[in-house]
Amino acid sequence: MAYRGKISIGGKCCSAKSFNMGNDDGMGWGGSNLSPHLHSDECNELITQLKQCHQEHNVLRFFGTCNDLDRAMRQCLKKEYQARRERSKAHAAEMQERLKAGPKEKDW
Repeated sequence: MAYRGKISIGGKCCSAKSFNMGNDDGMGWGGSNLSPHLHSDECNELITQLKQCHQEHNVLRFFGTCNDLDRAMRQCLKKEYQARRERSKAHAAEMQERLKAGPKEKDW
C-alpha cells in the first residue's frame, strides 16, 4: 500500500502537512520536551544555541557541524533527569516511612 499523504487519527483523516510538529511545539530530540519552563538556565542556553546552530547551518548540520552542542545539551538534560529521579526516590522512601509509621494521633 502506497503512502498518499493522508494520516488517519482516531477515525479522522488529515493531511501530513497539518500533522507535522513545528518549532513551537516544544518537542524534539528523542521526544524530550524542550520547553524553557521545564529546564535549568544552563540547559536552556544549550538548547537555544543548538537550535540557532541548526538554523544557521541547515545543510551542514547533517554532517556533524552541531554535534558538540547536541552532545552537551543531551548531557545536561540527562543530569536534570537523574536529579529528578533521585528526588523522586527520596520522596517515595519518605512516603513509605510515613505509611509504615501509621496515622498520627490527634489531640481533639
